[in-house]
Amino acid sequence: IDTRFPAVRAEIRSDFSASLNGALQAGELDIAVLTAPTPNALITVEPLVELELMWVASPKLKLGPGALRPSDLARLPIITNPNPSGLHTSIAGWFASAGIQPTRINTCNSLVIMATLAREGAGISLLPISILRTDLETRKLVILKVAPKIRGHSLSVAYRRAGRGQGMRALAQMIHEITE
Repeated sequence: IDTRFPAVRAEIRSDFSASLNGALQAGELDIAVLTAPTPNALITVEPLVELELMWVASPKLKLGPGALRPSDLARLPIITNPNPSGLHTSIAGWFASAGIQPTRINTCNSLVIMATLAREGAGISLLPISILRTDLETRKLVILKVAPKIRGHSLSVAYRRAGRGQGMRALAQMIHEITE
C-alpha cells in the first residue's frame, strides 16, 4: 500500500469472518478478507482461494487408519474457534448431519494455538490444511480420514462499492496478487 497509495491509511483488524462481515455490512470497514461474506447492492465479493479443511490430531491419540464418523469423534475433546466462526459452524453441522453433538468443545481464537493444542494431544481440531504443512510433514499432526467429508471454506475479498470505488478495487487487486 505504501508505494502504490502513499496517502492511504490502513488499519489491519484480525477477527472472525462473522465479525468482519458484520463490520463491513455496517460500514465500519471498507474492505475485508473473510469466508462467507454477505453480498448485497453495496458490497462486491470476489473469491480468492479455497481453504481445504481437515480433521487433525496428534498421532499420540492413535485414532486408527479407517474412516471415522461423527459418532467416533463425538467423545473426543474438540478444539475450535468460538461460535459464530465458520469453523465452529462447520463442526456443528458435520455432527448434526449424523444427529449427534460432540461431548466437549473447547474454543480458542487462534488457529496457531489450536494446532499446537492438537499437536500436544489435547484434542482434535478441524483446520485449514494450508497452515499445517510443517506439522504434517514432521508427523506431529496426522490427518484423520472421516466420513462424510467436510466442505472447505471459500476465502474472499469483499469491499464497499460506495465512496472509495476505484481505490477499493485497486486494493482488492493487490490482495488477489498476494494470495496467488
